[in-house]
Amino acid sequence: MPLRPRLRLPVPVPRAAAPPLLIALLAGTGPAPAQAAATVSAARPAVLTATPFVLPGSAAARADVRAAGGAAPGWVVGARPSARTRALAARLGARQVTALGTFVVPAARARAFADGLRQTGLLVFAEPNVRRAPRAFEAAPGGWSRGAIASPGLLAPPNGAARAAGMIDQRIDTTRPDLASSVTFLAGSEPEVQGGHGTEGASVLGAALDGEGVLGTYPGVHIDEYAIPLDFGCADSAAGIDAVRRSGVAALNMSYGSTTPCFAEFRELQYALAQGVVAVAAAGNEFSDGNPVEYPATLPHVLSVAAVAPDLATAGFSTANAAVDLAAPGEAVPVDVPLAFDTDGHPDGFTLADGTSFAAPAVTGAAAFVKAARPGLSAGQVADVLRLSATDVDRKGYDANTGYGVVNLDKALTTPAPRRDPLEPNDEIMWVDGTAFAKADRPVYDGRRRVSFPASVDQVEDPMDVYRVKLPRRSRTVISLRPSYGDPDLAVYRSSATDTAQTGKVIAASHRSGTATDRVTLLNRAGVYAITYVVVSIDRRVRNLAAGYTLTLTKQPFRW
Repeated sequence: MPLRPRLRLPVPVPRAAAPPLLIALLAGTGPAPAQAAATVSAARPAVLTATPFVLPGSAAARADVRAAGGAAPGWVVGARPSARTRALAARLGARQVTALGTFVVPAARARAFADGLRQTGLLVFAEPNVRRAPRAFEAAPGGWSRGAIASPGLLAPPNGAARAAGMIDQRIDTTRPDLASSVTFLAGSEPEVQGGHGTEGASVLGAALDGEGVLGTYPGVHIDEYAIPLDFGCADSAAGIDAVRRSGVAALNMSYGSTTPCFAEFRELQYALAQGVVAVAAAGNEFSDGNPVEYPATLPHVLSVAAVAPDLATAGFSTANAAVDLAAPGEAVPVDVPLAFDTDGHPDGFTLADGTSFAAPAVTGAAAFVKAARPGLSAGQVADVLRLSATDVDRKGYDANTGYGVVNLDKALTTPAPRRDPLEPNDEIMWVDGTAFAKADRPVYDGRRRVSFPASVDQVEDPMDVYRVKLPRRSRTVISLRPSYGDPDLAVYRSSATDTAQTGKVIAASHRSGTATDRVTLLNRAGVYAITYVVVSIDRRVRNLAAGYTLTLTKQPFRW
């Protein structure tokens, strides 16, 4: 089942907006006054297409840190795990934080570490440890929320199964009754409760049904948390994603972000997708600041969640851009809060909170619930089911404010499963050729038999599909791309290509418009097999940002 097309978005998107302080002061007194409309970022978010090599002291390093508003301690370096890597890391004080080989090294030693790795072919990437920040505001007491996305009786998956959810956030206060028996802290977690943000988000995700206080989207779901310190960077995010992925959760919540991308974080999220984890992130609270794209929310295959108010109107602060997938309650949301941080004038351990930080865990809870109820769905299918079943609000159809609409858990349990998008992640050559991960993907075609399969692309969530193809010696192969919706295009790159920006390495292409089938024929006249990369992407001149297709590879009689 195809999704409703994601269209190029109009600007501006008018919205009543108020700064966080004004929202707190005006709680219960009527609507906040409207501010001037902000412009919507309708362009495709910038996604890293190649591994970065940024070292301390460079202009690129200074620009990245400045854009992120600062950096956490250390420098982030990716290396291929080996005995040499471990020896060099020990000598220079580098600490490995993920299984894929992400290290944090003191900035003063980053160049030496990177140079030592480069000399032995073990360096993968290097970048500053750019800062990440929570996406929350504080507000006044009150109540609503779960009833907007699930019926009162929907408290446990109908088949009785259970799946855990993961969080990367400030340490959860497990003295709160709603959360006391359902949280596990993963190795490497910050040991102290340093703020209320993690507890608040956890209660939205999975606070238990105990007769008082808050009820989570997935009541009582077990939460595996990687607790982070107040001052944290992209290395902490990458380490958390790795830890949560290894714990075996169904869905991961990330209620934080930055306008600066981080490759270490991106790589871990792509690997988590391959392992079946649905990643969810807060879209951001920067509507009045021009709607900058936020990472990790705008990364491919991450559900970006906007916020709505109790009347289901888009919250005035909620970021709007082409990356937004879904919306959930994010204004005046009732939450648990540690007593030490309960500053709303009623020291009872409950408060109201505003921000996309609290919309995101509602969707994370829904994703874990759907995965528990429908274990046969892949991570991508769970995300698509949540989009397809959402309650349309704001503008009709997809819109930049709320994406496909407000998450609807009841409908998500019965919405027909869309077709599986195979072999994800494969959004660039580096994800399939062994650069980003330990080994290259197996070829989807080796000439032994005809291969045909359906798939889809989306300029925001799934920018392109790259397939590693093996052409037998002295062979003729026909590759056809038949659209089912949208306007996908076809290109084939040489085996020496390292990213799709290297257009000089395109050996064949077809860009027929509309529903016409694209087709290319490849001849391998050599006496040995050849590797090529077949790339499917969307024609950027068309209005739709999404497309579905069937790719077919067929061996034909070889002629000189």
